[in-house]
Amino acid sequence: MDALALQKTFGCTILSTFGLTECSPICSPSLPWQLEVQNTVGPAISASIKIADHQGHPIPYGEIGEIFVKGPGVTPGYEEADNSPSDENKDTFIDGWLRTGDLGTMATSGFVFHKGRKKEVLKRGGKQISLHEVDEAIRNCHGVDICLSFGVPNDFWGEEVACAVVLKSGAENTNVDQIIQEARKRLDDYKVPRQILLVDHSKWPKSKTGKYKRHLMAAALNVQAVDLSVPLSLKSAPQNAIQARPAHSRLRQVLTSIPDDQQDKYIEEQLTETIGKMLQLGGTAVDPDCPLERYGLDSLRRVELRNWLWEEFQIEPPIDQLHGGICMMELAQLVSRAISGAAPENSDYQATSHVAHRSNPRAESVSKSSRKAQHALIIKLRNLVYLSHDDQLNFFERLLKQAIRRATGIASVENMIYDYCTNRNPDETIHHACLRRLKLKLNFNQSGINNIPSTGPAVIIANHPFGLIETAIVRYLVSLRRPDLKNFSASFGDINRFPERAEHMLPLDFQSILTGDLTEKDVKSMNLAISHVKQGGALIIFPAGFISVSDNLLGGKVEDREWKLFAAKVIKECQATVVPIYFAGQNSRLFNMISRWNATSIMGLFFFREQLSKIGSSVNFQIGSSISYEQLKLFPDYGSLTLHLRAVTYQLKENIK
Repeated sequence: MDALALQKTFGCTILSTFGLTECSPICSPSLPWQLEVQNTVGPAISASIKIADHQGHPIPYGEIGEIFVKGPGVTPGYEEADNSPSDENKDTFIDGWLRTGDLGTMATSGFVFHKGRKKEVLKRGGKQISLHEVDEAIRNCHGVDICLSFGVPNDFWGEEVACAVVLKSGAENTNVDQIIQEARKRLDDYKVPRQILLVDHSKWPKSKTGKYKRHLMAAALNVQAVDLSVPLSLKSAPQNAIQARPAHSRLRQVLTSIPDDQQDKYIEEQLTETIGKMLQLGGTAVDPDCPLERYGLDSLRRVELRNWLWEEFQIEPPIDQLHGGICMMELAQLVSRAISGAAPENSDYQATSHVAHRSNPRAESVSKSSRKAQHALIIKLRNLVYLSHDDQLNFFERLLKQAIRRATGIASVENMIYDYCTNRNPDETIHHACLRRLKLKLNFNQSGINNIPSTGPAVIIANHPFGLIETAIVRYLVSLRRPDLKNFSASFGDINRFPERAEHMLPLDFQSILTGDLTEKDVKSMNLAISHVKQGGALIIFPAGFISVSDNLLGGKVEDREWKLFAAKVIKECQATVVPIYFAGQNSRLFNMISRWNATSIMGLFFFREQLSKIGSSVNFQIGSSISYEQLKLFPDYGSLTLHLRAVTYQLKENIK
């Protein structure tokens, strides 16, 4: 029961507080309205609070970390018989700050949000999941009386969520699928339990005081670790794979011994089993008519699925046919047609036709339809502005094209690129010429340039507050140490048509910015990036994948979006050295305000004009120390490594004056 419900039930004033044995309660009694904001006591006034990493270093606003407190109401220490801290209390105090053992986040307003005990928050890949939040979502599902979520080991993600459930009396007909479908409405996909167990709570392990022990649940209920039989891979199958790996046609060979009228059923069974393992669904049944995105089929998993289809059936459908809305039945039909050699149906038709006859809240939502309409409009404008020739356009289309190019700054950016590509000084690289044309004043630790390895596999990572500006700076810095640099580029037009630029670019599909889904072009560039670094090259990555935006509708302080796992994948596969760079600053307040309204429209209409406004400006940044692979290989998965790299990068801002 939350604080507002308590206040309504008992008719008295309720104050939310945060406290523990080692400190007096922390609250903000002058803000009674804050009860409407869940899991927070507001800005603390009786003690100092910070959100920090394990070493006590502050982390960015909005990120989950450990809550540290400091103040007159905090105990100065523990009394020990030998005046030395016990193992349990070791490192509890760091520079006078008390480590509480609780996890939380801090908003820019100063509000601290409690996310649960540290030992009751698990890490799935690069994301932390509050088991209390999962409990609350499952507890509110139809027919659920008692529930307790817990972690289960997973080879790829580190941990997955499972949940034990006791049904209410009279709700015996409630099944696992119903609970999961309800949970998906309340939780992000990565938080939804992969296994739901309907078991008597008498089997749940308890402490002497009767409190359930989450950390013993998996062993007590004999929940096995989920083992991915198909490892995640971004590599496309080689065209001669049939000759090179004939053993992988096992399932296709089996089909030859099965009657024709039973082959579709066999294919669907094999797909169901394999996808169940890929998505770690445990015993959850897959509805053949339900979109697979509801079960966690994201863009990377679609690449993984396509690789499996190649290895087992020797078919390689275009990745856009494996769209997020595809269901198991449609997937089986797609595979059957591919095996028989029949022409595939139009993927756009498939993506919309199945929505018409079954319930799909995401596809039916107004917001999704609105996004599709916006994407279509932006693509049409892009084709008009970049890809169309004037002789193909009528008078009004040419007029509109010229107006858009001038108003958005696209024409000016292209002219600038043309200028520094064709009018370089004899001793200039293209990267130096670009920086000279931008007239930037760089304020940074110049000795840090030597931290960039001159040879060997290297990955340079950075936050992404501006867009083109920091990209140009990092390319220039790396070029001072080595010529073999590459970076991803997702331009709106063909501004990489100049050979001097193109040789350093790994192109990404423009539509990836709009939809967030990988395309064939993206997969090819990702494979080239991995190959380049494996051969000893340098790769520049902005792991956020998109420019930083503010969480404040009025355009306040910006932070990177969630960092993608691909940089960690490259580092681990290529055993690369890493150099982090942190850039201070942000785009204009107006730009950030509008980006909160619609980020994709910003990229189409305001992005280049915003970049042009930075010409001649001062840019402050810090180059971090190089991090060897020997230090990074200790991180067991991509998620934990990504979190570490982001924390290391953001710590550099403390060195910027």
